[in-house]
Amino acid sequence: MCANVYEIVKAEKLTPDVTRLEIAAPNIAKKAKAGQFVMLTVDEHGERIPLTMADFSPAKGTITIAALEIGKTTRKLGTLKVGDSLFSLVGPLGLPTELKKYGTVVCVGGGIGLALMYPVVRALKEAGNTMISVIGAKTKDLLIYEDEIAKVSDELHFCT
Repeated sequence: MCANVYEIVKAEKLTPDVTRLEIAAPNIAKKAKAGQFVMLTVDEHGERIPLTMADFSPAKGTITIAALEIGKTTRKLGTLKVGDSLFSLVGPLGLPTELKKYGTVVCVGGGIGLALMYPVVRALKEAGNTMISVIGAKTKDLLIYEDEIAKVSDELHFCT
């Protein structure tokens, strides 16, 4: 039996302590829905942690996570580079966000929560809703996912 290899295909720092990783995971990507999460282990000695998917692409066979480097495991995630692999990755898990055409929807988020908000705003927009997004962070330099959320929002408001 061949083990799955969850290779990092893109790694970038969004802020000094937030890392975004795009991971090759075709079986997860083709089943993923907005609002779901994965459980991952960085290495064979690491702890298993849950992280909400910040994006997924069935066409590319990838999922994206964003991690606030606040504990041992998320700091380890922040050291991974393109070509590195995760020890384990399980998902998608959890109930997806309920999506339907509501009309006008306001989504509000801040900090690392913006990575989690993006796929939800995108999915609600694809369901035919008018999207008003309010995003915030302590400072402008700490805002993440503003370009992505802007592309799927009819109105975008910033708070810092």
